[in-house]
Amino acid sequence: ARGSTPTPFFPIYHPPSSPLQPSSSISSLNPSSSQPPSPVSTYIMVSGVPINPAVIEKYNEISKRTCGAMILSLAKPNNDEVIVDQAFPPTTPDSDPEDIWKKILEQVPDEDCRYIIVDFKVKTTPTVSQEKVTLVYWAPETAPSRSKMIYAATKEHISSSL
Repeated sequence: ARGSTPTPFFPIYHPPSSPLQPSSSISSLNPSSSQPPSPVSTYIMVSGVPINPAVIEKYNEISKRTCGAMILSLAKPNNDEVIVDQAFPPTTPDSDPEDIWKKILEQVPDEDCRYIIVDFKVKTTPTVSQEKVTLVYWAPETAPSRSKMIYAATKEHISSSL
């Protein structure tokens, strides 16, 4: 019929409402059908790597401007906890953000992933500047795939915890 909405040729995916809960959220191919969609169990995998309390403490110091930046890593050999690798002193008003970033990158390994939390002063307009605390996920091409997957899975957990 003319003017009617076309039926999609593919299932429409709607993520489950909570992690690790089964969901029957794939709609049927025929939205006008009176039958409910067939249940398909989907699960969202959430990283179970806990965050060391020292990470939260250092983040609070960065927020209070008593610490300038920190590099985070997963504790070796089991990657069982997010820990503080290194902390940097707070920046001064005349600090150049590019110099700060270069100093941080000198401490980051080229062959493994890391998280970097840094407090940058950013000019939003020529007369106004703001300080922004930023989480950076460092994943060089030379890092092992397993490391990249674990760090990527843990990134959202760190972001929501801080």
